[in-house]
Amino acid sequence: MKEETPISGRIYQDTDFVVSDFSNVLLEGLLGMEDLEDREPLLVFIKIKDKNWNRFFLDAGTGFWENWQETEVDQSEAHIDEVVYVDYKAKYQLDGKEIESVRCHNSQIIITFKGTEQFILREINPGDHNTASEIIVIPQV
Repeated sequence: MKEETPISGRIYQDTDFVVSDFSNVLLEGLLGMEDLEDREPLLVFIKIKDKNWNRFFLDAGTGFWENWQETEVDQSEAHIDEVVYVDYKAKYQLDGKEIESVRCHNSQIIITFKGTEQFILREINPGDHNTASEIIVIPQV
């Protein structure tokens, strides 16, 4: 049986999609690359068991999901790029959480964890596709 090669590159570029590989899996890493000055999240990197780092972001109301086969997130040029890396898993106390689903809908990329807790990347001003992005976390009910 031939081993399946993972898809590399841009996986999704759409306003609505579901990332099926990220259902019912344990979160291993969640790292944000933020603008140094205004702390706007520019990219979010996500890692689950037995997978490389994937990345996602919003641009002009569209969600993007990419897998560039990165085994590590290269933070070495953060000072040149004027960005800062933030460990969202620690910041939002998401260690040990199991991901139920990941989807993009209405200019938001939503990670839903078991127990209804959500991590959301969304536009600050919904409908204004020139607006910056923000992270919100909806706690478990």
